[in-house]
Amino acid sequence: MAWQEAELGVVFHYDLHVFDGVKYGQGNNRIDPVEDYQIFNPEKLDTDQWVKAAKDAGAKFAILTATHETGFALFQSKVNPYSVKALNWKDGKGDVVADFVASCRKYGIKPGIYLGIRWNSFLGVHDFKVNGEGDFKKNRQEWYNRMVEGMVKEICTNYGELFEIWFDGGADHPKNGARTFCPL
Repeated sequence: MAWQEAELGVVFHYDLHVFDGVKYGQGNNRIDPVEDYQIFNPEKLDTDQWVKAAKDAGAKFAILTATHETGFALFQSKVNPYSVKALNWKDGKGDVVADFVASCRKYGIKPGIYLGIRWNSFLGVHDFKVNGEGDFKKNRQEWYNRMVEGMVKEICTNYGELFEIWFDGGADHPKNGARTFCPL
């Protein structure tokens, strides 16, 4: 009900590809890792401007892609090493999600987070499944599943109340090797 009553929301898609100068192509972005993640250097990042524009347009909520097909996390993750922690930008201390959530609260917009877990070109994850064979694949899949659970916990506990968490493509079924987040 709350989502329907909000009536209008916006999605801010922000990822490494904003900086690579290459036309976005979903097929190759899901497969080819970004060669140099240090290209992420938003010198003029202004999440207040984003959120104020959404507010002025009549939006009641805003969603930020915290991770997308590259697997790169726009927040300070302890479980995902491929995150803003690894950047030269702000000496690895930047947190786009924290800035975004603070801007949402400043302008009275309900913050939401989009977590893309279905694809991760950096780690070779395609449609929730890691590349590889045998025990190597099994161990990598377990590690990836634990990392995803950890990122969900970080998002749910480090940024206060969130209006929505949007899982790109949903989540895989336990019969396919995915973990059960909550009892069915």
